[in-house]
Amino acid sequence: MFSEGLLDKNLRSIKKLIPKSVFDFFAPVYHTMLAYAGALIYGFPSRSMKVIGVTGTKGKSTVTFLVSKIMEANGDGVAAIGSLGYKIKNKEWPNTLKMTMPGRFKLQKFLAEAQRAGCKYVVLEVTSEGIKQKRHLGVKFDCAVFTNLHKEHVESHGSFENYYKAKQELFERTKNIHVINAEDKHVDLFGNFPAKHKIFYGLTKGDLVAHKIRPSEQGTSFELYSTDFNTHLAGEFNVMNCLAALAVGAMYKIDLPTMKPILESIK
Repeated sequence: MFSEGLLDKNLRSIKKLIPKSVFDFFAPVYHTMLAYAGALIYGFPSRSMKVIGVTGTKGKSTVTFLVSKIMEANGDGVAAIGSLGYKIKNKEWPNTLKMTMPGRFKLQKFLAEAQRAGCKYVVLEVTSEGIKQKRHLGVKFDCAVFTNLHKEHVESHGSFENYYKAKQELFERTKNIHVINAEDKHVDLFGNFPAKHKIFYGLTKGDLVAHKIRPSEQGTSFELYSTDFNTHLAGEFNVMNCLAALAVGAMYKIDLPTMKPILESIK
């Protein structure tokens, strides 16, 4: 019987015996092999579900949460992973790991559990560090979401170019749906990858553009295609997060009147 803990312990023991310079050279191969090994052991569970990956410097956690609520309220089984926690249908628990995106075997195990629970959608918060360590390999992404890009986490990647190239890999590997922040100054780094379906969102440009943005007693209100949204989320940055989630829902054929009460119920 497969023991994730025993394998992890053995791998850490082997790593300690290898000089760091040698390991760093072979690290991409090491991480790639582990990623596909995890997917193989658990039977490539993502292939039978629609996996939605959310990446960007800021807003990933909120967008992941909003998307999961929208897809769930549509009557579909949903699983989600992010810094805010884990979810498989009605079961939710905190993320106690010291990482937003779990390791390769933990991720594939989670996907297998979501598959067994009958989930149709999985929403994943995808980090540049997770991609750097190849944790995304072996996961079939149906939709990639770009929130924004800022010069952060550069020290762990060596350069800003390495940082955004890690995030770009999600879009290179996702061929069906791309959801893009049209307002971000780095939009061209993510908006030009080929996809069957592509949708842009923003406050001044894009396919989904929010109008009449105004603060309210409960949060922020805005209008989108003649539908008024009165949310409990404050600030224009949360309007952008809502637009990202609404764009994902639209790509999966959920209309705005259906999504309106879902967003308005979130506090």
